[in-house]
Amino acid sequence: MFELLNRKEIKCVLEGSREAREIIDKAHYLITSSFDFAYNKRIGQIHIAAWHGFPLKVITTQTDLITATSRFSHITLSGMFSVDPHKVKETGYPRNDMMFNNNSKQKLQELLDTDIS
Repeated sequence: MFELLNRKEIKCVLEGSREAREIIDKAHYLITSSFDFAYNKRIGQIHIAAWHGFPLKVITTQTDLITATSRFSHITLSGMFSVDPHKVKETGYPRNDMMFNNNSKQKLQELLDTDIS
């Protein structure tokens, strides 16, 4: 995937590399589907947990914003983990948004450079 993205001139770096650490250190926002960066963020960085599913997971107090799919998940996340309800926003899940676009198959096909029909 790394080579494919680079061939398409989409900037990416390998996890754990010096270049990746530099980019992470410079970033103002850390948007992840995990909490990897939440524990090591520097002062002033904002961590947004854009989850990719709703089974309950571990939540860290270092996360600044958590995305939720619905009112139910909003209440569940804030209630079960004692998270400030203002930190949870009902946005849906970004990875699913693409599925609802009219030309999502075409975009995926172009990105992967393969026929997905």
